[in-house]
Amino acid sequence: MFEADMKELKEKTVTITDIKMPVLKTLVSYLYSGFLPDCDFHFLCDLYYAASKYDITELQLACIRLLLGKVTLKNIFRVLKLSLSHNDELLKSVAMTLLSANIETIILTPHWKNLMHDDPEIALEASTFFDL
Repeated sequence: MFEADMKELKEKTVTITDIKMPVLKTLVSYLYSGFLPDCDFHFLCDLYYAASKYDITELQLACIRLLLGKVTLKNIFRVLKLSLSHNDELLKSVAMTLLSANIETIILTPHWKNLMHDDPEIALEASTFFDL
C-alpha cells in the first residue's frame, strides 16, 4: 500500500476496519517477538483471519496449533468455515477429522441444521467429504 500510488501512501495511514484492535495488537506483537500467548477460541479464529489476510504463514500455523486443543463439536463449524474461506487444507483436515469421528452425532444437532440453512456450500462440502 505504501509502495504504489495509493491513498495510503499519500495519507501515510492505513485504515483497518475488519480486525479488532486487540487482535491487531497481538498480530503486531507476534511480528516483533515471534511469541503467541494462549488465547481463547474466538480470539484465535479472529487472529487466524488476520494472519491469513496479511499472509503471515507462521502466525497462521501458530494459531492452528493453539486451535487444535480448543476445537469442540460446538465450534467445529467455525473452524470448517475458516478453513474453506481461506483455502487452508491443514485446518480443513483438522475440522474434517473431528467431524468424521463424530458425524453420526453432528448431523442430528441444530448446529448442522443451521449450517445447512446458513452456509449450504459448506454443508455440501462436508456432506461430499463424508458421502452423506
